[in-house]
Formats: sequence, structure tokens, C-alpha cells
Amino acid sequence: MDGDLAPLPELSRLAQDYEADLYIDDAHGTGVMGPHGRGTVEHFGLETQIPFQMGTLGKAFGSSGAYLAGPSTLIRYLMSTSRSFIFTTAPRQVQLLPATAALRILQREPERRARLWANRERLFSGLTQLGFSLSPSVSPIMPILVGNAETALTFAEHLLAEGVYAPAIRPPTVPDATSRIRVTVTSEHNSNHIDHALTAFQRAGQSAGLI
Repeated sequence: MDGDLAPLPELSRLAQDYEADLYIDDAHGTGVMGPHGRGTVEHFGLETQIPFQMGTLGKAFGSSGAYLAGPSTLIRYLMSTSRSFIFTTAPRQVQLLPATAALRILQREPERRARLWANRERLFSGLTQLGFSLSPSVSPIMPILVGNAETALTFAEHLLAEGVYAPAIRPPTVPDATSRIRVTVTSEHNSNHIDHALTAFQRAGQSAGLI
């Protein structure tokens, strides 16, 4: 929700100290984090220390479904005991083909990730300079903290009037008094898109009394 990172190095050390296995659900890191887009585990250089990783195919890969990578004994165990696998059928090939193509693009075109992070820095810096309160995000997910739920709704309405669709996130999705607008960018945005968004945020923020 906040675009932050779990302290995986510390968690990995704890798991080793107590002879436990660490399992990572890396939905938002898959395809984005790490030098090659392999996720948060690669970002921290822990690929040889964390044996179980799950990620989604529905975000960076633009498909649907998910994956679990780990030892074959774990995979067989889950397929035999998990309710989601028992009585179900295999994914259709039409679902897997887009994910396979996305993986090839991820490997072949690292410039897409470079554009993503450049866009993220441009938007994050612009929002900060406008005076918005952002959480300490280290990912392309950037929550603008508003607080009051009604104010967040008003802010979202002003943004929509300016041509930016960014719904308010309110309790019970987030704790009381922490309502926010959750913003993200993609590699396919360009500087004109981001500049337009920053102008819209400035106008909407002033109209809502946030800046």
C-alpha cells in the first residue's frame, strides 16, 4: 500500500538463526525491482538465501495468474495439499502466452525499467516540491497522505475534473485518519504525461486545501 520495502536482509538472518524458511510474496516487486527485474529478493542480493518466492503475472507482466518458485518438493506438497489446487484445472495456454512474452520483453528490453524509474523520480520529486506529504516510498507506488476521508474524496474529485483518475483510498482499506491518493507510473508514460499530471495535482491540491 505504501510502496515500502520489507527488511529482507534482517528477516533472512532471523530465519537462518532460528532454522526457519522465509517465504516472499513479491507481487509489486516482480518485474520491477532488482537489476534484472527479478524482484525484491534480487534487489537485496538474497537469491541464494531465500528459497520460496511468489509473484503475480497480473501487474508488471500484464497477464493474469501467479507463480511460485521453490524446491520441487515444496511445489509437489502445495499441489497435493492446497485447497486452491485441489479440484482445479491447469491455467489455459492463452493465459500463459502473454506472460511468457512479457518475460522475454523483460529480459530483452532493460530500458523499460530504466524509463520506469526515471518517471518515478520525476513524479515523486515534482509532488514533493509542490508540498504534498508522501510516505517514504522506494517504489513506483507513491501514496499522497491526506488523512481525512472526506478530504481525500474531494481531492480525488478535483483530480478527475483535471483529467487524472486517482481514487481515494479510505478506511477500512487503510487505518483511520490515513486516507490517501495512491499514485503510480509506468515505463510508457512520458515527460509530457507527468508534467500534465503534476499540473493537475497542483490545481486539485489547491482546490482541496492540501497545498
